Amino acid sequence: MVQARIYNCPICNADTPHIVKGKRGDVFGLECSNCASGSLVRQDELDNYEVQWEEDLRKLLENLSAEFEGDEQQ
Repeated sequence: MVQARIYNCPICNADTPHIVKGKRGDVFGLECSNCASGSLVRQDELDNYEVQWEEDLRKLLENLSAEFEGDEQQ
């Protein structure tokens, strides 16, 4: 099973799943699923990025849901 983590690629600047190619200590070797570039990222930075990304996504979905519900009531 291939493990992927969400990260912002420093090459193509896309928030995409990055395939975990390896891990040594607290550093992950990642490959961007968009442009296939590699990145070395510390685990704490990767964890923090994913938490922030999930929070931003949750807020976006809540706003879309509220807009949709508002449209139905009119």
